[in-house]
Amino acid sequence: MTVRVLAFDQLDAHTAYDVWRLRQQVFVVEQHSPYPDLDGRDREPTTRHLLSDADGTLVAYARVLDDGEWARI
Repeated sequence: MTVRVLAFDQLDAHTAYDVWRLRQQVFVVEQHSPYPDLDGRDREPTTRHLLSDADGTLVAYARVLDDGEWARI
């Protein structure tokens, strides 16, 4: 298993698709939380995307937002 920490510009198209698909599955489908997931915060220069892969499959993801004084998931 590998863990990567990437800025938005470091996400290739396939990885970005896998991230957004996983977020949709977890938040919209499983948690019944229909809100605009693509909120523009992914592209902020201080946002970091933490990804964990196992055998080439995305198995875990967290988006860390830097709001100046605080960082939050």
